[in-house]
Amino acid sequence: MTKYYSKDSRDSLKYNVCSAIETWKSTSWSELYSKEVFRDYVLPPNIAFEPLEFYWREDIPKWLHYKDTSDVLVSAQRINRKVDIVTDFEAWGNPPLGYTETMEGNVGKCDDRAILTAMAMRSYGIPAAYEFIPCWGSRNNGHSFCSVILPDLKLAVFQDKFDSGLTEYFSHKVPKIYRFYSYGGVNSLDKYAYQTRYLEDTHAIDVTDQHNISQIEEVSLPLYNDSNSSVYLSVYSNKTWMPVAKESLRKKTRVTFKHIGTGKNISNGDISLGENIGDGILYLPITYQGNSCLPVSSPVIVSEDGIRAIKPSSVKERIIISRKYPRLQRIVGFANNMKGGYFEMGSDEGITTVRWQYKIVDTPNSYVETIPVKYNTPVKWIRFRKPRGAFSIADLHVFNQDGKEIEGQIISDKALEGLSELENVFDDDVLSFFELPVSYDLWVGIRFKEPTIVGSFDYCPRTDFNDITPGHSYDIYYWDDRWIMLGNHIAENNYLEVDIPKGALILVDDVTAGKEIRPFTFEDGRQIWW
Repeated sequence: MTKYYSKDSRDSLKYNVCSAIETWKSTSWSELYSKEVFRDYVLPPNIAFEPLEFYWREDIPKWLHYKDTSDVLVSAQRINRKVDIVTDFEAWGNPPLGYTETMEGNVGKCDDRAILTAMAMRSYGIPAAYEFIPCWGSRNNGHSFCSVILPDLKLAVFQDKFDSGLTEYFSHKVPKIYRFYSYGGVNSLDKYAYQTRYLEDTHAIDVTDQHNISQIEEVSLPLYNDSNSSVYLSVYSNKTWMPVAKESLRKKTRVTFKHIGTGKNISNGDISLGENIGDGILYLPITYQGNSCLPVSSPVIVSEDGIRAIKPSSVKERIIISRKYPRLQRIVGFANNMKGGYFEMGSDEGITTVRWQYKIVDTPNSYVETIPVKYNTPVKWIRFRKPRGAFSIADLHVFNQDGKEIEGQIISDKALEGLSELENVFDDDVLSFFELPVSYDLWVGIRFKEPTIVGSFDYCPRTDFNDITPGHSYDIYYWDDRWIMLGNHIAENNYLEVDIPKGALILVDDVTAGKEIRPFTFEDGRQIWW
């Protein structure tokens, strides 16, 4: 489609405001709203904290080409489907793009899509707001989206182009939701600045209670002492604590926070989306001295069942650590793509007669596994074959009976011949992979230089490389008003055995490689992730 996004003499505040008034009067729903809704969610030329440009209100209808209906929700749904930009999740945390930059690049973060979607809605006289989750309660970043205010003041939430607005589905645990609104001046607000600016600014309001997520109306917690400093409720985010709520009431050594998320959606139930994800959200009450974050109480888990504090015991217990970050559902899905596949060996030149076979019956682990081969006859090739479903593999290496790697030529099904991505399977990098969404009995393998007896082979599904890796160096910490290092451990296996204070909150940091870490507790013989 043709996009215009060219500035002209109409790139002015005066024209933007006049256009908003004219469009609003022409809609069939303007009389269903109060003047305040128009003032706050249609009239303002800025959506949140993006670089301020005015011509978008005139420009968007040129490329969106939509004639509104008499129904606000139907109009919003159709407009949302036409906002088609590529979302770059890796850019989260960067400052927001302006309208011109978003349109020229056709790519942006969830922030940029939320802002552009709200612009598109307002261009057609639909009340819309930019809303954001400052940090997930189960992942090391946050999220933004566009909410349309319906005539009954309920919200239609639009996160991507396929949303209907009716089902409020969040992919991770939600502690708090805020909304930006203003007539200007919000550019001075840096959402990404350290500490608590968005919680102090009058342009941000708490709208958690307007959303369909499970939440506790009041969370009251004890404090170590009666301090005059403001207290914030924070969640863990990549080696730091991110404030998500400010105290609403203080009585001596107790503090109360309002509308605190428990980590579940009412509409779609449990959103743990991974293995051994804890029930609830981990929070820590903090205050600040300059740029330093200071705990003022013990960390707590807030769930639908209530509130429980996490405190280390003086008694130690030995635990088994298998990962430094939860195996999220998408990683389980990658591993599951190998389920039902076969490793096969043979000696014929035509790669048709199978002499030995190993089937992946269950979902494999997400690390390199070694499979011993008890077949004492020389073979000429080995392959991984998937009869149906997605085809996915990250690594494959073959060894003789002396443990020496067997070299050879990459071979594959005719449908895959010539694809350079096949080299990813044999490059000693588990983070590279070969994957196809659909498989019709495809295969990839190695033809040996000469017939050889195979002693074993290693394979790995597509992975996030967050399992414990032999040879890597790990620092282990537990929380007792700060992260206290228990020591450094060199992994000899795909797990670590460590003595820790019973009941403690734990972190495992891979010093050798990797960035992702999250805290966990050890309960009933398992790592439980928060």
